[in-house]
Amino acid sequence: MDDIIHHGKENYDYQVTKTPLHLIRELEIMDDVLRKALDKLESGKNRRILISADHGATRMAVINEKVINIDVNSKGTHCGRVCAYSDDVKTIEAAIPEGEYYILASYDRFRGGRAADVEAHGGATPEETIVPVICLTLPGKQIHVTVKPYRIPRSYKEPGVLKLFSDGVLHEPVLYVQGTPFTAERSIDGQNFAFPLKGLGSGKYTAELWADGMVVAEDLHFELVSRAGSSTNKGGIL
Repeated sequence: MDDIIHHGKENYDYQVTKTPLHLIRELEIMDDVLRKALDKLESGKNRRILISADHGATRMAVINEKVINIDVNSKGTHCGRVCAYSDDVKTIEAAIPEGEYYILASYDRFRGGRAADVEAHGGATPEETIVPVICLTLPGKQIHVTVKPYRIPRSYKEPGVLKLFSDGVLHEPVLYVQGTPFTAERSIDGQNFAFPLKGLGSGKYTAELWADGMVVAEDLHFELVSRAGSSTNKGGIL
């Protein structure tokens, strides 16, 4: 898509025709990508597909022919979005300093910069600075995760061990407690897990469980109690 939008590949040229013919080709490319992603998911070889851009998003058609008519002491580069430092540039509200250069956070361009063949993104606009990551998965049954038991004994030498049961098989589960990740001991069946909570003291906690890079369960409540004041028996993975 960048080749079409920025470099006029496949004979698209905004200087020749103002009609956004390239939009049809962009939609065809996206449709092809989504079809390929669906084929991979339905084949069972992939559980999820990630789609990301190399540098930012696109609104598919951003046309702006405004030229900033000031002397920037050098030719604007990158379709006129970047120029070397100049005292005059400091008067432009949408110019952002970066080292020895100024970058436009708008769709204007500095005088002397070559106009884009089709579309010009702003140098420091969200299209360039925010990188989208889209995760595609097939719809499936909702997985339920159970904490067992709620009260977990711990001591200075032996951390509490949180046991979880999932009614679906999980891969590479990670438990997050107050932003700290905990990995599980080896599970035989992929449904019963034990998480040693090293470093956590007595108290009530809320955890979040991730698996395969996605959130599986939220608001998992448990309480760590001193082993001396608890009658709960120590156990391993069920």
